[in-house]
Amino acid sequence: MCISISFIENEKDIQQFINRQTQITKLIMKDGSYGCDLSVLKLSKLEHLTIRSCEGYEMNIAKMIIQNPKLRSLDLDIICTCFDLDEYDDDDTGNEILTAICELKYLESLNISINKISSDVFESLTKIITLRELHLNYQNDDQFYNKLSKLCVLKLLRIEALTIKPSELIGFYNYNTIIPEDIIFQFSQNFQNLKHLSFENKLFNIIGTVLKYFIKLETFEFVCNNSDGDQDNFVIDEDIKHENLKEFKVKNIESHNMKSILNTISACPNLELVKISGISDISHQGLKQILDDHLKLKYLKLGMYDFNFQGVTAELIKSAALQSISLSGLSQFLSLETIKEFFKEEFSCIKLFKTGWRRWSYFKLVMKKCGPLK
Repeated sequence: MCISISFIENEKDIQQFINRQTQITKLIMKDGSYGCDLSVLKLSKLEHLTIRSCEGYEMNIAKMIIQNPKLRSLDLDIICTCFDLDEYDDDDTGNEILTAICELKYLESLNISINKISSDVFESLTKIITLRELHLNYQNDDQFYNKLSKLCVLKLLRIEALTIKPSELIGFYNYNTIIPEDIIFQFSQNFQNLKHLSFENKLFNIIGTVLKYFIKLETFEFVCNNSDGDQDNFVIDEDIKHENLKEFKVKNIESHNMKSILNTISACPNLELVKISGISDISHQGLKQILDDHLKLKYLKLGMYDFNFQGVTAELIKSAALQSISLSGLSQFLSLETIKEFFKEEFSCIKLFKTGWRRWSYFKLVMKKCGPLK
């Protein structure tokens, strides 16, 4: 049983209600759950807990974690809001929460903000020997790189998925984060079973480092968070070949790096999903390169600022064996009726959306073989 709570009007009533639900295995608490004392909840079968943006120390999250030793997944994107204010600089609640987490014997997935967690307590992550997924949210501070340096040398050999991103709540303050190449290399040495990697970085060339050293990687998501307008020139080593990568997602690419990105994608011949967003446009030849070099490609998503979808593009897409394709940023395109008629044998579900506002609006075309649109 799953219960999701986004607003609490009467704290005592909701606590009593939850405690009566003896079969709860998943609990989600979101915005508006301020002041709910989680320590009074008695959920003997709870395995999955999500708490987002719920402020208030009285929640006593650490105590609740201790009382629920069967937790298998824990999503706490909360410490950034509770403990990042200057008035709480001396508060030790972040350390208390992580200490409690590290005592869980069945935890497989952890999503947590690392702000206000000291480096020495951060090292205790090695105690969670069952951990398979680690998702870290951060706000740039004096200790961020120190914690990252600590993390990359921990031998968390069982970790298969690693995400390092700015918190969604304060992400707009975190541009120009630089994760050095030596730290990425160290991760590859100590996280040897990593299959899924996602992070943001100012330096575009770090992509080549990832493909070179993470040989077991199956999915890779990269966001270039350079807000200075001086994106480094990305050059991919011609000798790099990554046979295991199945999904490649990249965001925010300046035009001078587009050719290298296309060559990087071509260096991963077994890709099943390609998602490129935050680009000005893509040439017909560039689209052809993606489709021709990947016979296993099923899902293609392109997010552009200006894209001319005409007959030659339609012919190219029709020749590929795609399960679905999404094209955002269409400026000129065939009529929807023409598109539906042209692709009636290839895609059973075709939709055209208009998003944005006034002169910032754009069209998005989504075509799928079957099933609901994402």
